[in-house]
Amino acid sequence: MRADGDRADFDRASFAAGIDGWLKREGLSYRAAMGRYEGLNTALLSRAIRQHDLSVANVLLLCRFAGLDPMNYLILPKRNQAVTAIATRETSGETGRHS
Repeated sequence: MRADGDRADFDRASFAAGIDGWLKREGLSYRAAMGRYEGLNTALLSRAIRQHDLSVANVLLLCRFAGLDPMNYLILPKRNQAVTAIATRETSGETGRHS
């Protein structure tokens, strides 16, 4: 996936789906996850599921607990794709053969 502009972005929707899927697979409520994993709280989990901005540290923490690769949620910026067309040269009818 590519970002609209010239800066990298974070795919909040996919990340939210990954966290939600992890909680469902593990059968964890926010409170149960909070009790099992040091550093989690209901506000953090809620913000992640609701696609709010999170600090890098919180994204990494959630990824570590959920077994997710944070690089999967990186949206790369678009490259400058300006292409210069190669101009065709007109010749004086020569075919390139020399007699």
